[in-house]
Amino acid sequence: MKKIALFFAVTVFLTVASCEKLRQPTAPSLDAAIFATQTMAEAQTMTATNLTPVFSRTPSRTNTMTNTAIIDNTATATRTITDTNTPDITMTAAAANMTATEQANRTLTAVAGSQTATFTVTSSGTATATSTATATGTPIHPFIRKWGSLGTGIGQFDYNYCLAVDTAGYVYVTDNKNHRVQKFDSNGGYIMQWGTYGTGPANMRYPIGIAADNSGHIYVVDSGNYRIIKYDTSGNTLTSWGSSGSLTGQFQYPQGIATDLSGNVYVADPGNANSRIQVFDPAGNFLRIIGSYGSGDGQYVDLFGLDVDASGNVYVVDSGANRVEMFDSSGNYVLQWGSLGTGPGQFQQAHGIAAAPNGHIYVTAQGFNNRVQEFDAAGNFICQWGTYGTTDGKFANPWGIDTDSAGNIYVADVSNERVQKFAP
Repeated sequence: MKKIALFFAVTVFLTVASCEKLRQPTAPSLDAAIFATQTMAEAQTMTATNLTPVFSRTPSRTNTMTNTAIIDNTATATRTITDTNTPDITMTAAAANMTATEQANRTLTAVAGSQTATFTVTSSGTATATSTATATGTPIHPFIRKWGSLGTGIGQFDYNYCLAVDTAGYVYVTDNKNHRVQKFDSNGGYIMQWGTYGTGPANMRYPIGIAADNSGHIYVVDSGNYRIIKYDTSGNTLTSWGSSGSLTGQFQYPQGIATDLSGNVYVADPGNANSRIQVFDPAGNFLRIIGSYGSGDGQYVDLFGLDVDASGNVYVVDSGANRVEMFDSSGNYVLQWGSLGTGPGQFQQAHGIAAAPNGHIYVTAQGFNNRVQEFDAAGNFICQWGTYGTTDGKFANPWGIDTDSAGNIYVADVSNERVQKFAP
């Protein structure tokens, strides 16, 4: 039986929104005329040959990748991706291929980096038919809500560098130049605030890092007073410790802060003289130091954010070396990832970090990136979202980041003077 030669051209135009994917969108069925000239067996024999392993999109440049497959040695199928969007992203060729099953079922599934895809299938031979379908997927971490604006009033911020979420889901935000902490519910509803400028027990000077433990305590890095202040969830001062210096229990430029499941407190203390993490018990008694100044394993060029996962592993953002370092619960160096750049797993001016309940790690970065990247516990890249901007889901110098018990993600969008909340 003579087989009919077929030519299929599949053109896919992808509108990319960083770390967003399609979740099994399906196209409408094609006209029956197409199926009259194509058997299911022919579709299932299609195998894709990658002509380009990866393509990287850069601002104001169009990149095209074409993959060719042979159907029964009688025809070719060509799929071309043309991307003219401006944000930086890298997509693998595997993510750009349409599989045999997708061809047979006329579906486009899980194309990395895509929010909306439109594809057209044409056929020529004994019959010709054209079908166009648009499939819209759901973002991996959909935007939920935002709150905040520039100012000194309730719910306003002036450099809201960091935030923390307690076990009850309340969100605490350091309001650096207003010298206070503001407390909100999980929907951004204002609850209360505490702190004024000064050096007394109820005062702060340029608070920056903040952490909530599992026992209802809030720890604030009072950077201008070179100390850590411990509060209850109503803002009552319980204790404080620290002063300016390089001895144990003293700080040079204290930044990030985190707690472990035992209530121990980890403080990022950057600066050439210190460049270390200091660990304290819940009462502020010094326990140990992790790291030193340098670019080697277990050292820091300029550390900022840190967090501790459920297993006690410590993750540290070394912004000066454009990397994340991981230590075990005893402070022993384990691994690192990252380099300078805009691609997946690369950083520029990384600052915030959060260990999520599912074991994933979120890292914020500024500079040319203005995004959040998600990794597994070993530093393998999962996805990313965000570009520079003021609309929902975009960032202008994202800094602090934390998650609640349900996995919702809260980001301190500093230059937009707001907090953004995203779904798990």
